[in-house]
Amino acid sequence: AAVGSLVGSTVGSVVGSIVGSAVGDTFGDSVGAAVEYAVGSDVGCFVGAVVGIFVGVLVGPYVGSVVGSVVGSAVEDVVDDSVGALVGSDVGSVVGSVVGSVVGDIVGDTVGDT
Repeated sequence: AAVGSLVGSTVGSVVGSIVGSAVGDTFGDSVGAAVEYAVGSDVGCFVGAVVGIFVGVLVGPYVGSVVGSVVGSAVEDVVDDSVGALVGSDVGSVVGSVVGSVVGDIVGDTVGDT
């Protein structure tokens, strides 16, 4: 669980930053162009940049959180399955050995007594 959570939050953070920045830039450009058309280029650029930053900051963490959660969950499943298989095979080996030994002793004693 810890590995999945760590990987998920790292991936989520990176993806959120990239997506937030891209969405913010795109949205900011659109708003900036509209304002620029209405009032002039300097104001349009400024407004577009400010709006882009806000939209990026709002969108990025949300997208990152969703992606990180999915990735973290997938990583967690893989790690849990691998650890489970590894532990299962070791436990199976030990249990098999003990059971085999006990059964062997019982069978050996029974055959030896007859």
